[in-house]
Amino acid sequence: MDYSNQENLYKYFDQTIKNESSLIIQKLKKELKEMKNTALTTVKNELDESKKITIDAKAKLLTSKHQKSLSELKKKYHLELMSKREQLLEELVVSLKNKLSDYMKTEAYKNKVLETLKNIKEEINYIEISPKDPVKTILKDYEIRENSSITGGILVVLKTNNLEVNQTFDVKIKEAKEWFYQNSLLFVVEK
Repeated sequence: MDYSNQENLYKYFDQTIKNESSLIIQKLKKELKEMKNTALTTVKNELDESKKITIDAKAKLLTSKHQKSLSELKKKYHLELMSKREQLLEELVVSLKNKLSDYMKTEAYKNKVLETLKNIKEEINYIEISPKDPVKTILKDYEIRENSSITGGILVVLKTNNLEVNQTFDVKIKEAKEWFYQNSLLFVVEK
């Protein structure tokens, strides 16, 4: 190309400027696209992380609320079960005391008391019984002390070291209660 005249020179510079600017524009467009993609990826990753953190926080909150609800429900059922257990036990004790009261009126009861005393007869210091116990009529050979805290049966105090032979119904009822608590299976089991 001849650059001797101005018009040709102008055309040459115009073409060179257009080519160079086109390359620069393409390079800038490529950089802008890469920057846009990088920014979009960064924003997407930040949103994903933020979403994950929010979901984890909500999941922990829901788990905590669920655990609290379960704990409150467990406590409620445990209290109800304890109440029912106490009610049942009390009904059993009342029924047992009624049956023991009837038993105290039988010859079998009097024979059981005499059998208990037979082997320790010489060592007896005194015998404690309930004021309502009809067995006192057959225990005239012994010192009898009435004890209103005894439901039935006998408490024998021996001369030797004041040892006691406790055959009261109260002890038997206490032992039965303890057995009931240990063996009734009326309790909450965690799984």
